[in-house]
Amino acid sequence: FIANHGGDHTIYPDCRPEFINAIDSAANAGTFNNVRVVAPYTKITKSDIARRGKELGLDYTETWSCYKGGEKHCGKCGTCVERKEALRDAGIDDNTEYEE
Repeated sequence: FIANHGGDHTIYPDCRPEFINAIDSAANAGTFNNVRVVAPYTKITKSDIARRGKELGLDYTETWSCYKGGEKHCGKCGTCVERKEALRDAGIDDNTEYEE
């Protein structure tokens, strides 16, 4: 499983649908036990993913996005900024502890 999303395409070429389809085909063709690459979020936004989590009752304070690591989210790196935007756009109160 890979948790890439539609917003990753411009930054990470290995998150594009074409790559995901190609690597899935290669993994399947190159193994005897039908290995597959499953990437259910490839064509949706991070906000869409947040909405799905909200529908499932996910507690976002129990999730991690920060590239920096540490005790708290830095609040400044690309994934922290995307996290804030996605939760806002999905109508979710962001109770994440940020360093800032």
